[in-house]
Amino acid sequence: MEERNSVYVYAVARPFPQTGLGGARGVDGRPVGLVAEGDLAAAVSTVPLSAYGEAAFRARLADVDWLESVARAHHRVVDEVSQHAAVIPLALATVRESAEHVRELLRAEHGRFTAILARLSGRVEWRVRIATRSPGAPGPRPNAGASSPSAPRRPYDARRGRAPHAIHDEPWHAAVALARRVDDLVGGLAEAREDHPPLDAPLSAAGGTTVMNASYLVPAERTPRVLRIAERLRAGAPRDVRVVVSGPWAPYSFAMPIPGTTGSGDPLAPVQARS
Repeated sequence: MEERNSVYVYAVARPFPQTGLGGARGVDGRPVGLVAEGDLAAAVSTVPLSAYGEAAFRARLADVDWLESVARAHHRVVDEVSQHAAVIPLALATVRESAEHVRELLRAEHGRFTAILARLSGRVEWRVRIATRSPGAPGPRPNAGASSPSAPRRPYDARRGRAPHAIHDEPWHAAVALARRVDDLVGGLAEAREDHPPLDAPLSAAGGTTVMNASYLVPAERTPRVLRIAERLRAGAPRDVRVVVSGPWAPYSFAMPIPGTTGSGDPLAPVQARS
């Protein structure tokens, strides 16, 4: 019996020459191509439904090595597409039954996709993570660090405030001060900001506490300025504070539905093959 195939969709962009992808390879080393519909195109690979259908994919979620290889391949393709056009990264394991179903997706979500591409065109994502190198942080004390009603509250505002006698008080406050400086410097160049959940384990093997884990949407032409700021931040970070600045990336964190646009379903969440 002939194996049934489906189409894995990595990202949506404006059309560009297929030759721009060169010999790009996606999940399981499969060739990457473009499926175009009007002024939109999707980067895709043909994959076996037996491996990437909903049931099959869920069954392999416990295979960390396989899942990591899929995620890395997905990211490589998105990164490749971003070299040629503004890109909307789709969720891992977004699968459609055929190229025609991909075209249906592009038609159905045209308004939403074009609005997102207009927002992301010429922009890149920078991520900043700041953590203490010391373990643990006491809970907040009442009314500590209250900010004015008009000031935007950040995760480090909600978590700040520590017992004055706490042995690790100084590193924590140094990290919070650095986070505010990042918001002033990088935030001053950015058009948008997104906060992410803390990633304590990767940031501090010694058990430190994450103070900031944020992404900034920055016009690409400001990249040299961000790089200079990153160098200054790393060089000036206190000994007990770790700062990681990474980028520029395709703007994953900002490929979100635009309020007021219409569409059927959410193409930015996993979409499995359908008949």
